[in-house]
Amino acid sequence: MRAAVLVAPESLELVDTPRPVPAAGQALVQVEACGICGSDLAAWRAGPQGGHQRPGAGGHEIVGTVVDGLPDLEGRRVVVDPTAVGTCGRCAPCLERAHWFCESRTDALPGAFLEFLAVPRHALHVVPETLALDLAVLSEPVACGLHALRSSWTVAVRGSLEGAHVVVIGAGMLGLGAVLAAGELGAAQVTVVAKHPHQARAARAAGAHDVLDAAEAATEHALRALRPSVVVEAVGGNGAALALGLRTVGRRGELVVLGGAPGNAVALSRATQREIRLCFPVAYAATSGAADLDLALDVLDRRQGDVGGWTAHAFSLEEVGAAFEQAADKSSGAVRVLVVPDGQVRHA
Repeated sequence: MRAAVLVAPESLELVDTPRPVPAAGQALVQVEACGICGSDLAAWRAGPQGGHQRPGAGGHEIVGTVVDGLPDLEGRRVVVDPTAVGTCGRCAPCLERAHWFCESRTDALPGAFLEFLAVPRHALHVVPETLALDLAVLSEPVACGLHALRSSWTVAVRGSLEGAHVVVIGAGMLGLGAVLAAGELGAAQVTVVAKHPHQARAARAAGAHDVLDAAEAATEHALRALRPSVVVEAVGGNGAALALGLRTVGRRGELVVLGGAPGNAVALSRATQREIRLCFPVAYAATSGAADLDLALDVLDRRQGDVGGWTAHAFSLEEVGAAFEQAADKSSGAVRVLVVPDGQVRHA
């Protein structure tokens, strides 16, 4: 099969590599589409670490079709939970479907910018037949947003976000997932801070009541005036968005750090006298028996008319280098760039 390999910073090559053979309890999944996320871009810019990277080049937002290994699922379209690949499926975290915390992990997802993967049954989530391929691939980042808010202290105590004013800083894919999640959990008001016009449009389609321009000097003042009870930081990077969240979340509110804490320390002095809670969610899991990935698939299926323009940029496996360049250009108008191995692509 063909697979992309990172050979140098910002340089990908296609190689021929053996097609995996599914072991007992595994499925052979033919990859139909894989999205390029921020962590993929960071690895692409850094280049191979330790002089080697396995075929697949890090992709983990995966939709495919089961073609072998599990007869009852053959022919079904599935989403792959990348955190569940290489997990035991038997320890307490795995039984809670919090595979990120598996106590007996034996391997890691090699990456999915390739044609086939062998994955265990417990890593598969069946895609609704009515959900379009290019929307099903968004289920992984949307699940991150759902998990972030479902696992927050606010929802744990209240049971929902009913009556809450939620601010989402950042309108990339993680931020948009958080907007969808806030609406699903009953937020009374959702305000988004967006950097690019296409992100602002996507945020409104996802259910944002108001969108503020990240470049406007008045944005921080406007956020402080709102006194939001929940702020979701969905940018990451140098910590500027995290610091903004700390400065603007209301008294006794909660800051959900979805974009990732920066390597450098962020001053907490503005938070120490306001009894602010911090939440650092990781990936996705299951709450009250419902998996975040399954909920994400359901939300995307019901909201297809609202999110239908989010994946207008798609490239074949031969064009994987161009796909990464497009994904790195945040002003291009792409919410999510896809790599589609079979070559059935459409360009914006």
